Amino acid sequence: MAKRQSLSDKHPSLFFVMPAFVVMFAITIVPFIYTLYLSFHTWSVTRPQYGFVFSGLYNYIYLFLNDAEWWKSLANTIYITAVAISVETLVGLGIALLLAREFGGKGVVRTLLCMPMMTTPMVVGLTWYLMYQYRWGVVNHLLVLVGLPRVVWLVDPVITLHAIILVDIWQWSPFMILGLLAGISALPVEPIEAAQIDGASSWQQFRHVTLPMLRKFIAILVLLRSMDLFKMFDIVYTITEGGPGTATETLSFFTYKQAFDFFHTGYSSAIAVIIFIILIAIAQVFIRLVRPVGE
Repeated sequence: MAKRQSLSDKHPSLFFVMPAFVVMFAITIVPFIYTLYLSFHTWSVTRPQYGFVFSGLYNYIYLFLNDAEWWKSLANTIYITAVAISVETLVGLGIALLLAREFGGKGVVRTLLCMPMMTTPMVVGLTWYLMYQYRWGVVNHLLVLVGLPRVVWLVDPVITLHAIILVDIWQWSPFMILGLLAGISALPVEPIEAAQIDGASSWQQFRHVTLPMLRKFIAILVLLRSMDLFKMFDIVYTITEGGPGTATETLSFFTYKQAFDFFHTGYSSAIAVIIFIILIAIAQVFIRLVRPVGE
């Protein structure tokens, strides 16, 4: 009588995959399900004796219809994301095209470019907080040296919001540069050589040949940066703590306030679920952009 084979005997790879699946399920799916459960309840860690009170869609309804601060943080996040990604993409593409050429010290330049994005965000935030100080900050000192007036970087709401964007551009433009440089290095040379033979100028080669071939690389990099910017917290927390007022408050910082300042655990869970849905929607848009036509 033939011995019955177990599932692991039929599929030996499952023996190695299952532990990893269990770990991933425990650290991703379970917390998400618990967060989703909390979002339909009223519960506070400071009053656990009252237990979980089912509130249905109240947290979501209040979020969209009554919480002006939520809409402000959403608007801030969208604005920061749009401006930062636009500048980082343009800067990254321009510098990547320059680095694609051969020159002495190219490896050193690449290494130096990695330094800002390899620095801990909390350290970056504290460093720029000191640099933005009105009287003794390095930024205003440099402005005075070139004959420009000092700027109140951390007081004026509009200036402070753009100061946060400037920090993100400084730290994460290298990510776009290196990503686009890798994309340029992976492009086939035949279309570019054919354009040169046809007499196309450098601008025409870039616009009609190089840029279309880089579309997928750009879309993937923008997607990654968009998801990262929608979770921006460290820079805001260390430089402004959402201020002045709520001028620089992002979605992640707003969620943090609701959870750990006001202890609205159920409400903050609802906000986290909405942020998750927004990120899924953004990902779907970019997936459609990079998907080949006809699929």
